[in-house]
Amino acid sequence: MKKEQKTYQNPPIKILPYPEAIRLRPGMYTGSMDTRGFLHLLKGILYDAITYYHSTSICIEIKDRQSIRLKFSAITQPIANTWTDYRQDSFYSPFYIGLETLNALSSNFAIQLLDASSNIILQESFKEGVNLGETNPTEQLSCAEMEIECSLDSSIWGSSFALNPTFISNEVKEFAYLNKSCSFEVKYLEDKKPCRVIYHFKNGLQDKLRLEQLNGLGKSLFETSINHSFEHFSLEIAFAFREYSVDEPILKSYANNYYTHENGTHIDGLLKGLTYGVMRYFQKQQVTHYRISEKGIKENLVAFLHLQIDQPTFVGCVKNKLANPEILEPITNLVADVLFQKMESDAGATEQLIRKFEI
Repeated sequence: MKKEQKTYQNPPIKILPYPEAIRLRPGMYTGSMDTRGFLHLLKGILYDAITYYHSTSICIEIKDRQSIRLKFSAITQPIANTWTDYRQDSFYSPFYIGLETLNALSSNFAIQLLDASSNIILQESFKEGVNLGETNPTEQLSCAEMEIECSLDSSIWGSSFALNPTFISNEVKEFAYLNKSCSFEVKYLEDKKPCRVIYHFKNGLQDKLRLEQLNGLGKSLFETSINHSFEHFSLEIAFAFREYSVDEPILKSYANNYYTHENGTHIDGLLKGLTYGVMRYFQKQQVTHYRISEKGIKENLVAFLHLQIDQPTFVGCVKNKLANPEILEPITNLVADVLFQKMESDAGATEQLIRKFEI
């Protein structure tokens, strides 16, 4: 008896529309349905507000366990409809997600745009990502403020999920160091008492460096702040060397507001630049009884680096390590030049630094 042969037929691929695609597999967008997942989503929204809207004042108000209100002020760029559609250039954002994801994952979502006189330009309400009123606008709109209020959908986030004001405030603080042109306000209730915290670090990573220096036993050598723009990327660096080796070294890097905790080519450029800067000084002074290495540089270093680049390349899918090879040489040369000049102009600090490399 012949066996009946069955032919496999590919079923038609179903393309899910917004917001069904996000609501069906929310973890694909936020990473996880918990506090860290929400923070990833929130940072994507903040990134958009600063990068695309050029907002310089942001207020984050935690209303209750699963409700939040966002206010973006001093907007100078027209706003496209990013709350019901995917961004065309989302690939270049390290977060990939923004208002469209928050809208889809909220049981209720309301947005309004206002002009400089607080007149309402646009007002829309959504339920589970579906517009309850008219069709969403397709043109860009000019406004001065954007306000959003939403309640997270407990059927997706879970009934036990609660926004953690302390954790959110701390993460916003870190974000503020990377965006010195913007002030951030966090509002919430603690034991039924209103709390209000404002973060605005006008010196950016230099403020973070100076705060960290206070934790050391000794002073710091060659405190340096670098802000430089290249053709396809811009760079902010704040670094100093510890006076005493017992103080903990710190090295943190960011790319497009995203923490790259495995570092990458931007940190490689920094360490090579610092090494070459010291070596250049040794060669000019004909110093021979010292040994310099990147490992030795790191042992005494406190440094923070933020790279903003048009097309970041990351190792792996979690974006923990930057892999753009074209940035290595420019960063190396810039840092080497800056450190070499500082060593030539400060003999006392230079003498203290080179003792660390004496054989």
